[in-house]
Amino acid sequence: MNTQPEYTETRQSGDHPSSTTAPCNISLHITALTLQINKQTILQNINFTLPDHGITTLIGPSGAGKSTLLQCLNLMHRQWQGSIHFHQKSIRNWHGGDD
Repeated sequence: MNTQPEYTETRQSGDHPSSTTAPCNISLHITALTLQINKQTILQNINFTLPDHGITTLIGPSGAGKSTLLQCLNLMHRQWQGSIHFHQKSIRNWHGGDD
């Protein structure tokens, strides 16, 4: 049984000649991401998914944790709790390169 969520993109009339919705694969799935540094909670219970295609922005006020979130994604911070999956593979022990 596939437990990965499916992302459905709704298109406006005229965007695509053959359909109004198109299923997309999830490339990034983050669940319950929490990061504490020196007993201070920096990120708490972050959950989201990103599709294979499209443009996504990460916005928020200074100090909201945008850069820290990206540092978790590129493994600059490794002491986070929760799960980060890229193309259905956990990045927890990912060594990089071709996998």
